[in-house]
Amino acid sequence: MIQRLQAALPLVSEWIDDYLARHEQMSRPVASLGMTRLAASYPEHALRNARVALVERVEFPPVDRFGLPEFAAIQQQTFGGITFKNMYFLRIAEAADEGLHFHEMVHVIQWARLGVERFLLTYGIGLAEFGYEHCPPESTWLTNCNSNSKKELPAPNWSGTSRLGRMSYGVRLLCLPRKVTRWSMTVLAKPEG
Repeated sequence: MIQRLQAALPLVSEWIDDYLARHEQMSRPVASLGMTRLAASYPEHALRNARVALVERVEFPPVDRFGLPEFAAIQQQTFGGITFKNMYFLRIAEAADEGLHFHEMVHVIQWARLGVERFLLTYGIGLAEFGYEHCPPESTWLTNCNSNSKKELPAPNWSGTSRLGRMSYGVRLLCLPRKVTRWSMTVLAKPEG
């Protein structure tokens, strides 16, 4: 599995670069959205450097064509958003959902801290090991992020770790890439079987 993921990396990366180039002109800096809770949660430079594009349909890379047929089903799912490098894509219907913007910004930081290859390997291994809902890079979803009663986002909750470091945690993101990297390196070092 890991060898097939590594072999698919150049194809997935090329697809992502093409997707980003096709949407660059329609994207805008996240900082320009004027979302106050988002601005209170992320450094201003991160929001200036991250970009968002609103689209009719969020696309997932066609990984089944790249030798990863076990991920074909995820391509058919309807996503509210997806992140590639420093740009995330939201369905137009989700544009006002500040919680979803927050979630996608978590991925922008993961991409920046892990780099393309390590992010894609970590994400792919997480999907294979845990499925989408429990994939460590996805388990950053904050269910109470949309609460209008909160001025600040919740403190981290590290209580949900398991055998391979599956995470259930809150916001303080600077620890996240190290945790995800440690998890992915444990999985990468594990012999296939």
